[in-house]
Amino acid sequence: VRVKTISEQVIKCQKTTRSLLDFSRKSNGERKVCNIHHLINSILSLVEHRLIIHKIKLHTLFDKQISLVFVDGNQIQQVILNLVNNAVDALPQGGDIFIKTKVNREAKSVELIFEDNGIGIPRENQKHIFSPFFTTKDPGKGTGLGLSICKNIITAHGGKITLEDRNGTGTKFVIS
Repeated sequence: VRVKTISEQVIKCQKTTRSLLDFSRKSNGERKVCNIHHLINSILSLVEHRLIIHKIKLHTLFDKQISLVFVDGNQIQQVILNLVNNAVDALPQGGDIFIKTKVNREAKSVELIFEDNGIGIPRENQKHIFSPFFTTKDPGKGTGLGLSICKNIITAHGGKITLEDRNGTGTKFVIS
């Protein structure tokens, strides 16, 4: 029984290491056709343990109608990782993170929706969240660059990222 458990844990470590190496490859800005759900799932496998430790339940709802997207996969994964990590930080007592994908037929775009039921972002801070170096985190806990970088990446891909105001009942970001 112990050998089986050790073997399973070694396989998990190998998968995590492989995912980290794939993610850490330097992005050359090259775009190619990617499956957005594979990009999301590969990042989720990296943070799976952190979610368990923080008592956070992950809910995904992926639109099967989404065709492949033409993106720099590493950059999009950087955005996904940042939004998930921010959601974890906003859930100090545990909670839920929802990740949804859908086709917006009117706009002819793909949407990624990241939502949590955490502490939310106070109204007075909402207009500053995409500004470089703006942070409400304690010193050493954040640089204030995460959302600014996310916005730059999404804008460079011809998309947009928006925060939907939820009146202090969590946070919802929509990327299209």
